[in-house]
Amino acid sequence: MVVRKSELRVEAIKARESLTAEERAEKSRQICSKILQTAEYQNAQTLMLYKSVRGEVQLTDLETACRKDGKKIAYPVCIANRAMLAVSGENWKKGSFGIPEPDPESGEILSPKDLDLIICPCVAFDPQCYRLGMGGGYYDRFLSKLGCEVKIWGVAFELQQVDWIPAEPWDVPLRRIITEDKIYYNSAQPEG
Repeated sequence: MVVRKSELRVEAIKARESLTAEERAEKSRQICSKILQTAEYQNAQTLMLYKSVRGEVQLTDLETACRKDGKKIAYPVCIANRAMLAVSGENWKKGSFGIPEPDPESGEILSPKDLDLIICPCVAFDPQCYRLGMGGGYYDRFLSKLGCEVKIWGVAFELQQVDWIPAEPWDVPLRRIITEDKIYYNSAQPEG
């Protein structure tokens, strides 16, 4: 049986949307707490986060901790040709997909190599740390520009896990996927 990404995406979004607002908020707090306890977070100076939409893991606690700890935060900004920038800034606007983004004209555009830790949203994920996104390929194009020293982690709710995501050659596996229940590690890309 051939597994299609579009079918996995529909099922995973349904599963994610089955959570109540309270469940989503509590599970998001648990995920953020796990990240905050890692040495990688403690040692990171610049992180790339995202603003949650459509039932994604909420990173509010992580954003608050980053500000308190004096860390620089960048956010993804989708641009033409399915490309993405990492932008740090205070002036926000609604992006092309209705997602809040910092304005690149008044913010600082960071090189992907300037990022120490990137937290990516997942629509679905598998135990090998492949993620399924919304299908635009923005993250995969961006992540392919990174060196091996950048930590790339995904966050998702445990109910978004699937047995296997059919990976394409351009799909970038993550180093870790953090859920409210556990942390999945990519054994093919050990962190050094």
